[in-house]
Amino acid sequence: MYDGSIYNIPSTQEKKKKDARLPQKKKNKRWPEGSEEKKGKGPQEIDSLKRSADLKRVFEEGRRFVGTHFVLYILPNGLNRLRYAVVAGKRCGNAVKRNRIRRILREALRLGIRDINTCDYGYDIILVGKKVAWKAKTQDIHSELRDILSDLRKTK
Repeated sequence: MYDGSIYNIPSTQEKKKKDARLPQKKKNKRWPEGSEEKKGKGPQEIDSLKRSADLKRVFEEGRRFVGTHFVLYILPNGLNRLRYAVVAGKRCGNAVKRNRIRRILREALRLGIRDINTCDYGYDIILVGKKVAWKAKTQDIHSELRDILSDLRKTK
């Protein structure tokens, strides 16, 4: 060890400790590796719709289901994965209300994903929030989404 004197400089250096800044694989104690279960035989990947051309295609060619809290547009995409977009326009209110609507709709879609994953191919889904949705609870919107998806299965 170096004691502060310029005459007592050690000839060998100490080993460096492992650098804490290097990325390391994180281990989650609650969800060990390989514990992900894929239920259902439908699309396993979930992506978001980002391109405006894809959104426009779903709006124009997709089927429309109108609910009290949202409007659902759905179109088969043939990609074996589910792609979605959640939209809340300016007429829904200020940014706080629009963000709440998007958050509630996204959570309802996450809860209802098992209902959608019952087929062999994927869908493009757009949920357009209505103004009344910002006061609603997630459970109400989830039950409404489940009803609309059951109607979709009946009309196939």
